[in-house]
Amino acid sequence: MNYNLLREKWLPVIRADGSHDRIAPYEIVGGDSPPVDLIPPRPDFRAALMEFLIGLIQTVYPPDQEKDWQGGFINPPSQDELQSAMLVHEAYFNLFGQRPRFMQDLTMSEKEKPSQKPISALIIDAPGGNTLKHNTDFF
Repeated sequence: MNYNLLREKWLPVIRADGSHDRIAPYEIVGGDSPPVDLIPPRPDFRAALMEFLIGLIQTVYPPDQEKDWQGGFINPPSQDELQSAMLVHEAYFNLFGQRPRFMQDLTMSEKEKPSQKPISALIIDAPGGNTLKHNTDFF
């Protein structure tokens, strides 16, 4: 299975007409009823998605000069332009499948690799190790 974060429709959004949808990152601009907000299930996920999109667009579609940044804000690129810019980086956004995978650091030695933790440890309000050890989590 090759799930690519630039191709797949995974970003939960609300559109200008009030409908809810899932879009690919390049669909963040334009369309008949453009997306107006991200609507993940938690506020901290929304902040993370915003940071992801800002970093992604800054990386794949950087302005040549500061004035171009302002112009791009007023007249954003089309979906086709954004998709073309993202295609160059597509191989780095595979979530599964062959290496390298998204956010995977292949330069770390076995000694440098951190211990494995459950994915729930990424959630901001997840109980820490000591809380779990002593069973003191109230929620």
